[in-house]
Amino acid sequence: MRRLLLPVLALAACNSGSSAPAPAQLQLKPTVSLGSDNAIDASRACIRSAFDIERVTYVGVSMLNVPRPVDEPAGVGLGAALISREIFDQFGASATLTWDDRDGNDKYTTGDVFTIDFNGYTDQGVLLDGTMQISGLTIAGPLPSLGVWVANGTLELLNVTLTIGSQQWPITSKIPFHYENRQVVELFEVELPEDVQLGPYTVQAGSSFARYERLDSVAHSYSGAVFAADLDGMLTYESESFLGGFPFFADPTTGKFFVYGTQRSRLELEPGFFTLDIRVDVDGDGAFEDEIPTSFFALVP
Repeated sequence: MRRLLLPVLALAACNSGSSAPAPAQLQLKPTVSLGSDNAIDASRACIRSAFDIERVTYVGVSMLNVPRPVDEPAGVGLGAALISREIFDQFGASATLTWDDRDGNDKYTTGDVFTIDFNGYTDQGVLLDGTMQISGLTIAGPLPSLGVWVANGTLELLNVTLTIGSQQWPITSKIPFHYENRQVVELFEVELPEDVQLGPYTVQAGSSFARYERLDSVAHSYSGAVFAADLDGMLTYESESFLGGFPFFADPTTGKFFVYGTQRSRLELEPGFFTLDIRVDVDGDGAFEDEIPTSFFALVP
């Protein structure tokens, strides 16, 4: 899994080159030729596979930063206390966080297990039902807190359903994660160890997603590949430097996102506030044959 340090982030964010190479670490090649006729479908496939996997996993793992429940009575667990806390979203739907304090020390520590049951819970622009479990945890530092801490573990999507637009997509997978808080930034990184089925899209093993949040801004990094059933082929994608945005706004508002096809064809996606421009480069010469004004909302199925 990648470890991106803050100086590297700052330097990369200043890079404003006009093109970016296809992701090399996946060793996968696109099999779809891109043009104006399939630009929307190809953009949707890559945005969904990148954004939604990052959001779903972040919502689950970020439950580790929910203050530990101290007022609820403890039940009887496997030699330790099982303590649950109900968490509500802005719409009143809930998620139940159950903490298995394996060593019984009343602190979130290495070896503890967390189970999250979602009931129509909405966060980060995704609506979730079903169960996730966080296990294999190693924790350094006082988590949860505003201080410095590091958590590594595995997020298991047991029977999770993501509702996106008019679609309900079941997701099952075991995904290792890195979650860290420093004095000025919270870091979250995942890399898929296996293919993940997301509705009509098969997000390929090796795809990686990262989220870096400061007090008033969020940066996202994506690199991956997806097999899109509606296009009957493979696409690769990545962000150039970072897509920037705000903690209170799910979609990014700055940066560039590239989708790669065969024969050097590519799409360049550039977001703004409530806008998204898709530029089509059919032959990869850097000159765009078409530009399609749209929005992230239009890429919701």
